[in-house]
Amino acid sequence: MGNDPQAEYDRTVRRIVKEYLINETLSRKELEAIEEYILAKNPDIVSISDHEGGTLKKQTLATYGDHIRICARRLEPELTECTTKEINEFMDSQLENLSKSTVQLYQCALISFYRYHDIDSVDPDKIVIIKYQTTKVDENDVFTREDIRQMRNVIQNDRDRAIFELLLNTGQRIRAIQSLRIKDIKPKEGVFYLNTEAEGLKGADKQSRKRPLLGARKACLDWLQKHPTKQDPESAFITHLPSQETRYGDIFGKPLSGAHINRRLKRIGKDAGIRKPTNAHNFRHTFVTIAKRDYDLDDATIKFIIGHSPDSTVMETTYSHLSADDHISKAEVAAGIKEKASSETLTPDICPTCYENLDPSDKACSNCGEIFALDAQETQRRVQSDIYESAKQTTTQKDQSALDQLKNLIEENPELLEELTD
Repeated sequence: MGNDPQAEYDRTVRRIVKEYLINETLSRKELEAIEEYILAKNPDIVSISDHEGGTLKKQTLATYGDHIRICARRLEPELTECTTKEINEFMDSQLENLSKSTVQLYQCALISFYRYHDIDSVDPDKIVIIKYQTTKVDENDVFTREDIRQMRNVIQNDRDRAIFELLLNTGQRIRAIQSLRIKDIKPKEGVFYLNTEAEGLKGADKQSRKRPLLGARKACLDWLQKHPTKQDPESAFITHLPSQETRYGDIFGKPLSGAHINRRLKRIGKDAGIRKPTNAHNFRHTFVTIAKRDYDLDDATIKFIIGHSPDSTVMETTYSHLSADDHISKAEVAAGIKEKASSETLTPDICPTCYENLDPSDKACSNCGEIFALDAQETQRRVQSDIYESAKQTTTQKDQSALDQLKNLIEENPELLEELTD
């Protein structure tokens, strides 16, 4: 099953009750305090929701509730009797066996809990949140053209090919792909739309829902034609295969879980003999690396496509290898120290539409026009247009005139886009 926020919330509530009734690792007082917090933060319960302190999205609430449950089970003394000092010392002890990012989630959950519950011995503002360095991309993990070719050759069905090409050609997070519906995919137009009703997009849909399919267009079209519930526009685009209904009891039209998608990617990587990480996030890293290094897209356009805000520092942190090693490489080529390396592109060996042989440098098939690669100028133009149209829909008629003037100004002075989105 997919990551249904309500199902995750219900599961968390059951786990909390189980800790009290069966495991006997929570006191009655702790159980009541956690249950009160969860109900107060639930946006669906109008009568008792903590609207002044702020409710939480179901997925976040489920995660926080589960982390509070774990902390309550391990922490001595009880949640309702401990001090700020004891909480910080407890977090130090957790670092012996857990990652910094996991402990940070525990800290955030407890801060939210104690901001709701006014407990004299705990100051939520003095619960220390661990700072850690953003994980940088290991350039050796980025897929090469040969890696991509080998994986494409072993994919056995259209559903898995759609998953593979979507992740590789769009740079989206797994949650964005997982939550796509039939109605969100427009292969004939060469675009797809982020599902704004889904939780967990991390703000990817804030500027515009519309994104280019690029080299994933044909794979999406093929899967759409064989999709078991294609007549229902609300059905999940990435769903179970027709052959699995009788074998596993899977329900057509329901989304695959993130774990299921990663298992399929792992199988593709294993069958292809790839020794690099084949999780969805490494496809995202590959997309960004190739878009910047080989297609020369500007940072603002890349951040828009992958769903980062204009003021995000992702290009300077996570992808810092692109702004260092590649400048060095270009300087060495210019100085004649080494030859220019061949580009790693997303273009397949053979056009999936007309079966024409393709050159790695081809951005589109010369025979049928199928698009495979990011054209820097065209992509930037489309991004400008999409941001403009999205903004125009949410403004008053009075403001639309100003937007029109801004659009004309950007068209006349393209360099303004980088300044406006920095």
